[in-house]
Amino acid sequence: MLLLSGLFLTFEAYCQKPVIELKLFEYTWSIDAENRGLIILGDSAKLHIRNSFAKVFKARWNMNLPDVSLTAKPLPGFTERPRFHTYLKEKEPGKWYLFLQIYENVEAPGSSFKDDAVSTSIDLKCYMVCSDNDSVIMDKSLKVNIHKDPIPINQVPLRRLIGYPRSFVKGFDSIATWLFQPEPLRQKSLNLKPVSIFQNPYPGNKPISKLLFNYDIFGFHQLTPPEFTIRYSEANIKKTGIIRNIGGRFMSKLFVSLTGLNGSKTKSFKYTADYAYKDMDSTYHCFIGYLEDESASLDKVSNWNGTHGLSSGDYVFSARYTDSHFLNSVILGTDTVAKFSINNKPVNFYDQMWDGRDSTTIIALPPEWNNKIPENDIVITGKIGASTFSMKTMKGMLFKAFYINIELVSVFEGKDQPVSALIFHPLTLRQLKLFTLLSALPYSYLNCSPP
Repeated sequence: MLLLSGLFLTFEAYCQKPVIELKLFEYTWSIDAENRGLIILGDSAKLHIRNSFAKVFKARWNMNLPDVSLTAKPLPGFTERPRFHTYLKEKEPGKWYLFLQIYENVEAPGSSFKDDAVSTSIDLKCYMVCSDNDSVIMDKSLKVNIHKDPIPINQVPLRRLIGYPRSFVKGFDSIATWLFQPEPLRQKSLNLKPVSIFQNPYPGNKPISKLLFNYDIFGFHQLTPPEFTIRYSEANIKKTGIIRNIGGRFMSKLFVSLTGLNGSKTKSFKYTADYAYKDMDSTYHCFIGYLEDESASLDKVSNWNGTHGLSSGDYVFSARYTDSHFLNSVILGTDTVAKFSINNKPVNFYDQMWDGRDSTTIIALPPEWNNKIPENDIVITGKIGASTFSMKTMKGMLFKAFYINIELVSVFEGKDQPVSALIFHPLTLRQLKLFTLLSALPYSYLNCSPP
């Protein structure tokens, strides 16, 4: 009986499952990589990723992972890659120690990832050791290359996110499966939904008609009744004045002289552009006022006699933008069809995002996830006869919504030239042609700065 009892206790101890201790469970990314790990900072994302690994771990070893939260943080400054420490100071019998590290590796442009400004991969390291005999149960590395589906051309991408949040987090179901499978595996690829800013350019009411446009070397053609063709010619641009920033130049020189740091000086030139659009035997002239800034470097230099002076570089183009004080106009013959001003529109208030295709994917966009450099948008306000009108652009000027007396009447789609338009309220032929011309003006040229 004593022998049987001893054998039973020995068998029970042998069959007893070890205790799992998760010593490292972290997600890191480069601190200078546009905060690419933003999605992981949310508690729901951390929980889903933790559950992805726990589910596959359970299926592989029939054991539960401890209820430990994923740690998410950027790498410290001047650190190229995270260190993977697996050293154990103390060990307890009957334990398996697990180390799991996830690193989002943002690489330089020019790789095989042609749909992004940068390429991204998820680098994983997993190490598990048994405390009883120091036997390594698992020692594995896996690289998961991240690809995004093409973003629709009429969408503005959110560049700070690795992909659509739900698609990215759900991707860890596959990543965990690849990591914990018994067969050796070094590299995999994961396709994600893209993520873009959501702005609804259309109202809830239905349009009464739709216009379609096409182009050739002479001009653009509106193909839906009432059909019309408008031919354009090269703009006639005149320099009309110069703005010298005397006070700013003096302060820049004083700053460089006192500190020895590099500075710059700026001057602005005023221009008026005449964009001519021929409609049959008549010609519309769109007069647009804009400014160009030129800047030159200022440096403190030492002269041969021990004195100091300032050295100025050549003036170079630094920015172009529409003049908000200029009264722009559209003239047909001797008739002034419209007068209006153009103002830059603050666009840092996007509050929704989606995958660019499926309306069920529309979700809230936290402010910290917005693009650091917003897309340019503008607002036009003015008069057509006795009526007021306005044009508000959206999605980086991909959509141009026109209002007459605050009522939405049409939305044109197309960044540089109209591709299509929805009409929500009856328009005269002259109004329709006017809005077509205003939607075709080169706003990207008129509001730009060098990269």
